Amino acid sequence: MVKINRTAYENHNVQTLKKAVPPLSWDKNKPFSWNISINGRGFDIREKILPALLEATKKHCSFCDYYPLTQDFFPVSIEHFEPKSSNPDKAYLWDNLFPCCNGCTEKKRERFDERLLRPDEDTYSFEVYFTITGEGRLECKKKEKESRASITIDIYKLNRGALISERKKWIENFPKIQPDDPDDYPFRFIIPIVCNGQTNDDIINNYIA
Repeated sequence: MVKINRTAYENHNVQTLKKAVPPLSWDKNKPFSWNISINGRGFDIREKILPALLEATKKHCSFCDYYPLTQDFFPVSIEHFEPKSSNPDKAYLWDNLFPCCNGCTEKKRERFDERLLRPDEDTYSFEVYFTITGEGRLECKKKEKESRASITIDIYKLNRGALISERKKWIENFPKIQPDDPDDYPFRFIIPIVCNGQTNDDIINNYIA
């Protein structure tokens, strides 16, 4: 998980739409739909919100940081952080929605824990909660079984086999790649490890010099 800054979108047009929409909740007795009606005019909330969400995460999955999330082959998932089945009043709430890879969405399903980490928390940073091994496995900074990092790894299955092998590949190959922009690569939390603690600005400046 890489920190997401939502404050840049406080005056975004999706927020204008949100303010125009009366408080909505999903009727669990009906199939879920992103289409809503305001004064007889229909809106596809997903169509309006997804571009802004992807812009905020630089087209990365909010939880495993897979990149790129595109709709070339499959629709990009929008994750309801607090599940819509148990929190229907948050089904369309901007602050409850995150762009997500299909793997993380499928693993989480309707599970939730109040201690689950949000990547847009003011105090969140990868380094506070996680470390990563050379083999690509995420580990918790705090070793308690019920730490927030441990719960997050479990609910989103962030150590599933495909992610571990992909992270290991990027750890091994990243120093050879020399990216123009670190945001163009998956698993950005690997960068400080393989680049000896340089900041993203340092890395960019070195590679484009």
